[in-house]
Amino acid sequence: MIKNTKIPIRTCIGCQNKKPKKEMVRLIRTPEGNYEID
Repeated sequence: MIKNTKIPIRTCIGCQNKKPKKEMVRLIRTPEGNYEID
């Protein structure tokens, strides 16, 4: 039996393209107001 696995999808806030999580980079804003790659 083949198991269906869910692949997490992320959406680009600039162009609205959807891609698997592993192909995208996530940016976060720190409490100090700086942006970092998560």
